[in-house]
Formats: sequence, C-alpha cells, structure tokens
Amino acid sequence: MIATYALCVRPRLVRLGATDEELHQPFPGAELIPDSERASATMAVTIDAPPASVWPWLVQMGYDRAGWYSWDILDNLGKPSAERIHPEWQEIQLGDRLTAMGEERDSWEVAALEPERFLGLRASVDLRGRPFDPRTGHPASYSDALWGFMLSELPGERTRLVVSGYSALRPRWLFPLVNYLVYEPTHVIMQARQLANLKRRVERGESTRRQLAGREPDVPRGQTGGQRPMTGKPDGRAATGDDVRAVATCLTSAFYEDPVWGLWAFPDEASRAQRLFELMRFFTLAGVRHPWLRMTDGGEAVALWLPPGVPEFTPEEEIAFGLLLESLFGERAGELAALFEQFDAHHAGCTEPHYYLSLWATHRDHAGHGLGTALIRENLARIDSERMPAYLESTNPANIPRYEAAGFRRRGEFGPQDGPVITTMWREAR
Repeated sequence: MIATYALCVRPRLVRLGATDEELHQPFPGAELIPDSERASATMAVTIDAPPASVWPWLVQMGYDRAGWYSWDILDNLGKPSAERIHPEWQEIQLGDRLTAMGEERDSWEVAALEPERFLGLRASVDLRGRPFDPRTGHPASYSDALWGFMLSELPGERTRLVVSGYSALRPRWLFPLVNYLVYEPTHVIMQARQLANLKRRVERGESTRRQLAGREPDVPRGQTGGQRPMTGKPDGRAATGDDVRAVATCLTSAFYEDPVWGLWAFPDEASRAQRLFELMRFFTLAGVRHPWLRMTDGGEAVALWLPPGVPEFTPEEEIAFGLLLESLFGERAGELAALFEQFDAHHAGCTEPHYYLSLWATHRDHAGHGLGTALIRENLARIDSERMPAYLESTNPANIPRYEAAGFRRRGEFGPQDGPVITTMWREAR
C-alpha cells in the first residue's frame, strides 16, 4: 500500500491541476528563502474571472480577516471564511503579518507583493514553533518557508492561479521526514480545498458582476417575480426588467445633490452622475426581483420598498456589491462599506416585522407636482391594510417634514465621521 501511494497516488496529488510546464517553469520568490528547495507540491486552477477579480480575495486572507477558504474547522478555528470581498481588508503592505490561527505570533509575513500578479507569504519559526526574524540570523534548527500565489491572465477574462513555494529546513536530515510524512499530506488536503473554494467564490461574484455591468437583468420581461405575492392591485405599478434604466435615472436625478449620496459620496461633480447612476442601477437590479419596487407609469417617481423578511441583496449580490464599491470609490471603498454597515446596524434594531423604504425619489424634472408624495401615500395605504409598520432612513434633512406628514417619526441618528447626519424614522402600524 505504501508503494502504491508513493508511486501512483502521491505524484498526482502534489501536482493537482498543474501542467508539466507549471511544475518546471521558474516560480517567484526563490531569492527570499536562501539555500531553499522548491516546494514538492505545486497546484493550480483556472478561474473564470480576470486577475483583478481574484486578487481581492487573496489579499484579505487571514484568521482575523476573511479566513483561508479551506477547511475552516482545521485552519480557522471553526470560524467560516468570508463569502464576499471586504473593502476594509484590501490594503496590505510588505511586512504586514496575516494571523494564521488566532495568535499573533502564529502568522504569515507579506514577503512579496505584486498586485494582481504575485503574493508571497513567509513563515519563519524555530522547531519549537517560535517565530524569528531571518534578517537578523537563523537559529540552529528552524523552518523557513514561502507560500506563493502566482496569477497569470488568460484569454477570455480568465486567470490561471498557481500555488507553490520554497522551504528551508534545518537540520537537513529532517526534511524528507517532515516533508513526506507531515507537510505533504496536510498541505495537499488544505490547498486543494482552498483552490476549490476560491474558484467558487470568485466565479460566483464575477458572474453577478458581469450581469450587473451591462447585461440584461435576470428578470423576465413584463414580470416582476417576487417572494411575497400581493392581493389586490396597489396603485402605481411594479417596475419590471424593462424599467431598470428609467428607475435608475430617476434615482440618480433625485439624489444628485443629496447630502449623503450626492455631495459626500461623490464630491467630484464631473464624474458624479455616471458613478451615482451605477450605484442606483445596482439597487434597482436588486429591487426589481419583487413587486414592491413601485413607480409611476413614466418613471417620474419611484419607491423601493423591502417587504418584511426580504433581504436587500442575495449572497451573490453581496459579493458583487463589494466589487462595485471598489470600482466606484477606490481608496474610499472601506469608508463607504463602513457607512453601509451603520445602515445595517440601525435597521437591525427594528425587530418587529415591517416594510422598509430603502429609496424614494422624484425626478428633478417632475419635482413639485406631488407625484412622489402621491405614490408614497398609495403605498402606505396598502401597507396600512396589512396593519404593518414601516421604517426608513432620511439622508436629506429637507425631506424629514415630508416623511413626518406621512406619519413617520424620528427614531435616531448616525452618519459618516465629520459627514452629514442620517435620520432613522419609524411609522407605527395603522
């Protein structure tokens, strides 16, 4: 059995997914581990997404960050690895340490960093598991290893991800024993799982991103879909896949000078309209799944409601939303993600089932004619017939009297640091 494993099974496992060329071509990072040997395991996977979509998943790795995407019970103390990109974990630099298993001393140092091309993580420990700084010398007995992730762009917006590395173990006679009996069996199992999970996560997010970047929304034309069927016919009408552009245009016009979504989020007026439209288009695509994205016939006014128990985004949309924030806000993506977390935290405080008015807008060309107010009153009449309360956040103080006239009362306040105030409001069931 040992001979069968050594001759037939092991050679396939340690090169899982890798081609002959990938096994023998130069791999980055050899100079970082002096007097080292190429890792005996080189594994690879093709991901249906460009390197720019794969890279964010790699740089957010770490126990106290997104996890390692492998067997969480074994390498993340049972904490589930992230299922989306987190903007707040996208900034790493050479010398940063990514915690491995809950203790800071058990960590990987960022030793090589070439964005969207190569990430090299280094672990230097003595044989008692204590870390040392290889720049100041080596103990008599030690392990010094580089874990590398090399990305190559393929035709068709695809990525070839090759994982390999280098290691030095002293005393040298320990290398065969540790490598074949300890390192290889555990590494192959963990690495195969990581590559499979990375591929699944990245491709799921990329599929949604491609759909939302210009493809038709996944909603049958002339239908609204939805989890909560409506009895009777509420006034106005539900938006369909044909209305996505009109709804997003109305929202962009209405929020163009909004203190939060206009002036604070997009201070550059030259690019504000296009970037705000992309944000509003995302919310529209997510909201058009159910019949509570309401609009006037010509799209002059819109109201995006979420019925009780309906999440704003699907898991796939959560991933795509993180990518959108990176695209729209760049270095400010973490700041915007933190603000959305505040929205979620305050909304989570409403434990009673309710309708949530996520967005309400009247196109500026049609403001002052009472269209938006009439639409909301019609919607609220339907909600009142179900004896349900309602919740919203006002990002513009000028709109608060309008909400109060509709029966909403102020509940709390929050907002970005040194930024505009956002007011939460609640309307009791009637």
